[in-house]
Amino acid sequence: MRSLAGLLWLFLFIQVLAWLVADGERWFVFQPDIIIAWDQGFVWTLAVSLPVFLTGKFTEHGKLLNFLLRRRNAKRLIMDFLRSLIEKPEPLSVIAGLFDQLNAVFSTAIQEK
Repeated sequence: MRSLAGLLWLFLFIQVLAWLVADGERWFVFQPDIIIAWDQGFVWTLAVSLPVFLTGKFTEHGKLLNFLLRRRNAKRLIMDFLRSLIEKPEPLSVIAGLFDQLNAVFSTAIQEK
C-alpha cells in the first residue's frame, strides 16, 4: 500500500509540473525544494518520498546509488539498498562497482574536510 501512495504522489507531482510548464513561463525553482509560480502567486515545497525509489525495479543500480548519495538523510536507505543487492543473487562485479562508487564519494568528502 505504501508504494501505491508513493506512485500517486509522483503522478500528482508530474501533473503539477505539467501545469506549471503549460500555464506560464514565469515560475522559478530554488534549490533544493521550492517552486514559485510568480504569475499565479503560488509557492510550493517539494518533498520526495525516497523509499518509493527502492520499491521499483531499477536495472541501473549505479544511477540509483548516485541519486541516493545526493540526498540528505538517506544513509539508512543506502544501507538497505546495498543489503538487498547482497541478499539477492546480483553479480559480484555489480556490487563491487557500487562499493567503488560509494568509496569514491566518501574519500572525496573526507579530503574536503
